[in-house]
Amino acid sequence: MSIRNFDFFEVFMKKIWISLISALYCGFTLGYMHFADPRTNAGALSTIGLDHPVLFALWGAGTYGVLYLLLYTMYNKQKRRGLCHGLVLPAGVGMALTVCCPFDFERHTLWLLHCIGSLAFSVLSGVAIFLCFLFSFKKGRFWQCATVFWAALMIGDLILLLIYKETGLIEAMPVLTGVVLLNIAIYQKEKVTAYAA
Repeated sequence: MSIRNFDFFEVFMKKIWISLISALYCGFTLGYMHFADPRTNAGALSTIGLDHPVLFALWGAGTYGVLYLLLYTMYNKQKRRGLCHGLVLPAGVGMALTVCCPFDFERHTLWLLHCIGSLAFSVLSGVAIFLCFLFSFKKGRFWQCATVFWAALMIGDLILLLIYKETGLIEAMPVLTGVVLLNIAIYQKEKVTAYAA
């Protein structure tokens, strides 16, 4: 087996592990959402977290961990690791605030920190995913469709959030969709242009 074949095998196995971790995360998220009706405000992930704080903390850590793995893999491929860390590390601080500060309006300061953290995580991770697709926009139809679809999803999710407030579906839809799209993206082949000598 040549070094080149070994490198391909090693990279492919890393992608497989990332996909397996992503699948476990998606399963956990769907299981976590069953504690309440995800179509209602009572089914918001943070509201469920008031009754199940340990599961909420695991969900938050899993969300951040999976998105970090996927985004780092993509940004590393694009040779933009610095930008990845510039977006994803502050998003981690946002997720930490979200998980550590309960979504309890009676404890107004903690509630406010929770909301700020949740907003920071959502915006920074959404922008990181959008830029990841946008940087590869000219590489082919998948990247173009993913970029436009992600932008439309973010705008649509914001409109639904403003109309219906937070619900489990509105909160989980972009995260789960982002995980699925990024998993598809890590398997996309790079186009190699051959030049005549």
